[in-house]
Amino acid sequence: MTLIRIICLLVQSIIFVGVKPAEITYITSYCPNSTSNYTQGSKFQFNLNRLLYRLLYNNGGKSIYAKPSVGENDDDKVHGLYLCRGDVAPKDCQNCIDVASERIQRECLLKKQAIIWYDQCLIRYSDIPNFASTFNVSSYYWIVYNTQSVSWTEQVVKGISDAMFDNLTPKATNDLKYAESFDEITPLSSLSQKLYGMVQCIPDLSVADCRACLKGARSVIPKSVPRECRVVHESCHLSYQFKYPEQEDKDQGGITWKTKLPICIVIGVIALVAVVLAGSCIYLMKRRRRTQKERNEMRQLIQLLDTQGNLLDEF
Repeated sequence: MTLIRIICLLVQSIIFVGVKPAEITYITSYCPNSTSNYTQGSKFQFNLNRLLYRLLYNNGGKSIYAKPSVGENDDDKVHGLYLCRGDVAPKDCQNCIDVASERIQRECLLKKQAIIWYDQCLIRYSDIPNFASTFNVSSYYWIVYNTQSVSWTEQVVKGISDAMFDNLTPKATNDLKYAESFDEITPLSSLSQKLYGMVQCIPDLSVADCRACLKGARSVIPKSVPRECRVVHESCHLSYQFKYPEQEDKDQGGITWKTKLPICIVIGVIALVAVVLAGSCIYLMKRRRRTQKERNEMRQLIQLLDTQGNLLDEF
């Protein structure tokens, strides 16, 4: 294997390791029975396709939230939105929207209103204007949780989680309606655990409606208070997770929040090395092509001299 091929393969391996996308995890979808249907091939379907595959599909990497509309007449106008979790990287946000845009029409075939949740994002569309700013109390909450309970009593765990959400909910009043926390706790035990918590609302929701939605989400958390739980609603969602530090290391391959800074430094060094190697690879390839070209030109000149009866021996 030549030096050029070795360098190129090394550059490719570094790049591919650095851009590995996160797994997009499906949660559920909801297609209201009360909504009307659209017909196949209708103007509404045309506008819906434009919304999903142009305005949403191609813009997820630019912002975690958007709410475009498509159509001129009220009868066939489609309003939509996507919202990515506040801690999701832009490329993972885009990947989630791409996947969700493909699946939502299959899950809610011919429905004029629909919503789909993934762990990293949600997508909604409707024929109703300003639906994003409306909190529907009657809408259902979907719960995903780990049935394994923590070692402490339910009262202790509930008190800890309630204190965390009491602290997070008022913070979810910024433009993105998002707040998170990572706290280490040691209640009634020498074994400390970490509690991860997150709350998020649709940014267009009022502060009062955001708090009301999150309050409803907290009310449906199982009384057993499982080790981890996620509650999603069309206007908000929340989650929490208890972990031992050792479990965190195992689940994340030894990566903890304390090691994020060194990892960033390592990634930066790797990126710099990749750039240098890529430049070397390009330079060596161009040099090789130039050398080969010069050899070919010399060979052609020798052949030309030979055919014309010149002194070939001088070469």
